[in-house]
Amino acid sequence: MSIAGEKQTSKRTKTGLLRKLRSLVVILLITLGLLEIALRVLPHVVGGHAGNLVYSVYHPTPSGIYFKYPKLSMFLMRPNFQADGYWNGYDWDHQTDERGFRNPKSWGNGKVVLLGDSMIYGHGAELKDTVAYALREKYRQPVYNMARQGDCLYQHYALLRLYAEEVAPKEAILFVFVNDFHDLLRFRTVEQVAAAPELTRSDYAEIRKSLKGGDLGATPWHETLFWSSKAIRLIGGVVSVLKTVINPGEPGQPAEYIKAILDGESFALISTYYRRILTDLNSRLAKQGGRLKVVLLDVGKASPSLKAEEGQAKMDGALSALCDELNIPYFRTNTLFRGCEPCFLKGDGHFSREGHYRLAKFLNDHVISRGTPATQK
Repeated sequence: MSIAGEKQTSKRTKTGLLRKLRSLVVILLITLGLLEIALRVLPHVVGGHAGNLVYSVYHPTPSGIYFKYPKLSMFLMRPNFQADGYWNGYDWDHQTDERGFRNPKSWGNGKVVLLGDSMIYGHGAELKDTVAYALREKYRQPVYNMARQGDCLYQHYALLRLYAEEVAPKEAILFVFVNDFHDLLRFRTVEQVAAAPELTRSDYAEIRKSLKGGDLGATPWHETLFWSSKAIRLIGGVVSVLKTVINPGEPGQPAEYIKAILDGESFALISTYYRRILTDLNSRLAKQGGRLKVVLLDVGKASPSLKAEEGQAKMDGALSALCDELNIPYFRTNTLFRGCEPCFLKGDGHFSREGHYRLAKFLNDHVISRGTPATQK
């Protein structure tokens, strides 16, 4: 074959490959489009971990409840925002006030601030079924819920520094859960935990003013693309599930959130951080005429994680001793939830209405305004 013939054959081959590639791209786009339509028209047709990723609103994009706020190195919840929450088959209405917390606007400020994670935020539950609602409407306690899904001590501190003067709480109740030590190392580097720069920063008032002015930042385009498409999120969920199946981890090892407690170096680092943060919060609240209180949420459920009880006992001992030293009232829920399966959402583990209302009664009877810490230890 001549050189000219070889070039012509090569050109035809490349043209054919390009046509096949274009056809493949078109087919993929059509498939993604049809999948996108199906996921939107057929509610919750996908379940499990992949379904959580597809339908969750726990993400920092315009359709999610969060936005990234680099000035604080954390996510904030969108103010005056409504979204349909979903996780593990449970739906709930997520609505926030002007500060971005899950409180009806009619509540206004509250003399009792709740600081916690998803358990106190009310993951999986409608507002009327949450601990904050029960305290406010049933027990007439003037609470203000600043708890958010996924938060730990770093976010609690930053949020209280932002709004303590404005809300002016007489009591701030900090709820601690067994995964909080590990979460701190997820959101902060070891260097940040050691230095705790949030203690010395002085621009909280400026940040609060900026947020009120509508400073919600901007989400990178690739993140917006990912979270805006349910089809792409489904693919991401399937990939993450396959990774877990292929690499399930070493058998017989405790969960990551327990390792952070059992590891001596990590535990010492985080314990020191807790000492510095609680000391500062306690002092600041006292200057405003307020009081810090700490509640260890022992949900009393058998954990599938190895050494979970050992980890919680170690964390409990350290926090109890620290609160004694700082004269911070310390409470444990102890046996409050033992044997109460209806207290938790089946297949999820967060509080059900019964669990929220049982906790609200405990807080009303023993913690808020008339707590007797000596009897709770």
